[in-house]
Amino acid sequence: MMTPHDFAKDFITRWEGKLSLDPIDNGNWTGGKQGVGALVGSNYGVTAAALAAHRKVPVATITKPVMAALTLDEAADIALAQYYRKPRLDLLPWNRVTASIFDMGWGTGPSQAIKLLQRMVGTADDGINGPATAAAYKAMLDRFGEAFVSALWWSRRYDFYDAIIKSRPANAKYERGWKNRSDYFTPGGDGWWSRFAA
Repeated sequence: MMTPHDFAKDFITRWEGKLSLDPIDNGNWTGGKQGVGALVGSNYGVTAAALAAHRKVPVATITKPVMAALTLDEAADIALAQYYRKPRLDLLPWNRVTASIFDMGWGTGPSQAIKLLQRMVGTADDGINGPATAAAYKAMLDRFGEAFVSALWWSRRYDFYDAIIKSRPANAKYERGWKNRSDYFTPGGDGWWSRFAA
């Protein structure tokens, strides 16, 4: 079975490009919002804020050349530290659905992915993963099975992306990629389901 670190490298390699300088992507700005701060881009899906937090330096020290020099190994380390361990996803049973939750948190921020998980399992949607959310998630997996819960999670991802596009139509250009990514983490998705367990 893939470890969380192996999985991070896998989804980063599969879904994230190298340096992106798209000015309408909020994550490409040091201020975290279009037009706020400097346009330094993101690399392997890592934003300036995430890189600065990982290196424990001010975000203003992250420049385009610094961002361009980021390695895949450091990106995976950031994913594991900031998007898996820090938001306490390690309280959840490690499986393919949890991997997809981890992946979504990489793109939306962990608290947003956790809120969607909490709504799915029926716990308070405060965006903080804790024992109650973990227990409800485990109970859902035990009752319905991983493939069924994967389908539920997939629909949550789709609904979230539809809501983003409705509120910000400029993001429609990302829709197919976001949904392809969601599809990938389902039992029929490109062989990933069986490869994860190998």
